[in-house]
Amino acid sequence: MFLQVLSSIPSGKLPPRPEGLKLKIVYQGRLALAMGKLQAAAGERWIAKWSPLTELYPVLDNVDIDGLARDSALNEGVTAERIVPVDERDQKRAAEQQQQAIANTVGIAETASKAYKNVAGVGNA
Repeated sequence: MFLQVLSSIPSGKLPPRPEGLKLKIVYQGRLALAMGKLQAAAGERWIAKWSPLTELYPVLDNVDIDGLARDSALNEGVTAERIVPVDERDQKRAAEQQQQAIANTVGIAETASKAYKNVAGVGNA
């Protein structure tokens, strides 16, 4: 379809590409979808094979897990509109990490407060 539209534009009349625009052509034919499923399955097998070693060594750092998950979703037929944009996902993760850091700080403060009360109480006895 893209090629049909492109071929209907007279030669030399195509406007210049806007600054910073990145295009990615995604083929949707049966063969392309089958190849995508094979690639997604390979990624899933790789993760299953190496995941048990993560306690010993951070081997999963070698793979873009988020990218594999996104590719797998698309190859399984999830529409792009249902996949959370990367920047939105990253903002959500940052907010969750911040909340966890606050919870950890509160937990440390509570522990320190109890320890202080215990020590202070011992001295009063």
